[in-house]
Amino acid sequence: MRTGRQYVIGTAGHIDHGKTALVKALTGVDTDRLPEEKARGITIDLGFAHLNDRITIIDVPGHERLIKNMVAGVSTIDLVLFVVAADDGLMPQTHEHLEIVRLLNIPRGVFALTKIDLVSPEWCELVKSELQNRLKGTPFEQAPIVPTSVVTGEGIQTLRETLLQMLREIPPRMSRDYFRMPVDRVFTRKGFGTIVTGTVLSGQLTTGTLLELQPSGKTVRVRGLQTHGRDVDSVETGDRAALNLAGVEQQEVKRGMVLITPDYAAPAESLTVYLQVLSDSPIPLKSHQRIRLHIHTEEVMGRLVIPGNQALPPGRSAYIQIRLEKPIQACYGDRFIVRQYSPQVTLGGGMVLQVNPPRFRKKWESLFLETARQLHQGTPEERILALLNPLTVKPLSFRQLQVGTDLPAGELTRRLQSLLSRKDIHSLILDGHPHYFSRFQARVILHDLQRILEKYHHDHTLLPGMPRKELLAAMPHRYHPDLIAAVLDLGIQGNHIQVVGNRLALPAHATRSSADTEAWLQRLRNAIESAEWRPQPIESIGRELEIPRKTLKTLLTLLIESGEIYPVNHTYYLSRDAYQKMVQRVRDYFQKKAHMRVSDFKTLLNITRKHAIPLLEFLDARGITRREGDVRLAGDRLQADP
Repeated sequence: MRTGRQYVIGTAGHIDHGKTALVKALTGVDTDRLPEEKARGITIDLGFAHLNDRITIIDVPGHERLIKNMVAGVSTIDLVLFVVAADDGLMPQTHEHLEIVRLLNIPRGVFALTKIDLVSPEWCELVKSELQNRLKGTPFEQAPIVPTSVVTGEGIQTLRETLLQMLREIPPRMSRDYFRMPVDRVFTRKGFGTIVTGTVLSGQLTTGTLLELQPSGKTVRVRGLQTHGRDVDSVETGDRAALNLAGVEQQEVKRGMVLITPDYAAPAESLTVYLQVLSDSPIPLKSHQRIRLHIHTEEVMGRLVIPGNQALPPGRSAYIQIRLEKPIQACYGDRFIVRQYSPQVTLGGGMVLQVNPPRFRKKWESLFLETARQLHQGTPEERILALLNPLTVKPLSFRQLQVGTDLPAGELTRRLQSLLSRKDIHSLILDGHPHYFSRFQARVILHDLQRILEKYHHDHTLLPGMPRKELLAAMPHRYHPDLIAAVLDLGIQGNHIQVVGNRLALPAHATRSSADTEAWLQRLRNAIESAEWRPQPIESIGRELEIPRKTLKTLLTLLIESGEIYPVNHTYYLSRDAYQKMVQRVRDYFQKKAHMRVSDFKTLLNITRKHAIPLLEFLDARGITRREGDVRLAGDRLQADP
């Protein structure tokens, strides 16, 4: 056994088959700690004992009504100690616990045949044979079966040695650079405050560290750490740990909550999962069916969303979504159990593939199924691309991809570099950190951009293109604006979209200008120029020149963008020549005088108040003049403006 490594063993088996007595025989600790457990002689909640200073045994209840406590106990273990009483044989909870352990993907186990002092050797062999037959085709087909008696002590030492040997063969748990620990107990101790216990799923932790309590989002500080009853400075993946927390009261923490590195993963409100229905499930699973989801130490209600609204009969598996009735903490790869809401019967279980996925829609069913398949069975790079599918409406950070694929940081970095070099993904900087999106996402967004441009060209035939700001604003709001902007830049680089002056256009777009249009344009230009500082309302000019209203708006846009005219307001327009002469006269005026009244401006341009007021407001807006009370002063841009 590796020095320093900790292991967790969890018991399983039918009620009254001797799990607690066997744990006491192995460790000397009676794990029944509640008065009701002592009075009734059964285990109700989780009990904890130490086989040695590096091995914890979690004793779980066997009663059918306490399956949720059983699941909470075995969800984070390295090895299962399965207990079958020789005088009873295989019982209902024996079968149910076996299925739960299989669904939770716990591949290693030792089977203890208890109470052999109550039966003959022949009967003991018969029960052992029955158990071996039951284990055929399961991960435990080759698991050792050790006959024991806590009364005579027979087999106890053999069982202890078998457990130790099995633990030596277990490879180290894969760690991550973020801390995560589901809470299985909460209590207070005088002088210390709130204490929680659990098995560390990933990462390392030292005293003084800040953690986030999910799903509440409350920030707590680790005041102290213990493992196996000893004060320590740090704990790591696989350790049983007790955390003394500051900043939270006992009533604010419940079993099922998870302590995690702050801001690493958002609480889950829905899940995409791979679900296996038990072959002996009493009912098929139907879409929108209410179920109990057991994940780590948490139990939460949810509803199934099954593609095609098809029922899943016993023995079937499928990719589905589960919409939760309250938030929980979950990550890619977490195992779970699904039980019937009422009566409480185990129906199946499986693996979390995506947290808070895009909501399932019938029209995206094939994409949903392919994404789920890649997350479940794909290579690391396929899993990354599956998260960056076209339904993902924002770029994802390195941290989000790490939690979403369960890849170690070093491997994820290498995979991202490979995908970037092949242009399968692209990156942009958000909040000072790289974020990533796929070429599949870019293709869908680029198509939307092109579709909007195509419609704009159809509606504005005479304009060379669409303003960038207007194009971005016309995109569906579901997309992150920085993602749209990044894809637009890629589209321009790839010549899928062209820059025409300060507008954007499709390469195939060519402005179509008729002889009538050219004539209107020249007549409009002449009308504005001839009015000089006495502009006429533009609608009057349009009617006089018999220019259709929509065409008039387009012609004005062309003249403004070419710099030939200036919009004074929505009614009046000035020619470039008239504007430049007006600014020069104002500039000459302020070289001689410090302020200007409306009457001075009227005299300067020989115009009436009707035109003087809008022209002065126009000059104020451009910084040529600056109003103070009833007078104008020279503006900041008076000398700079041409």
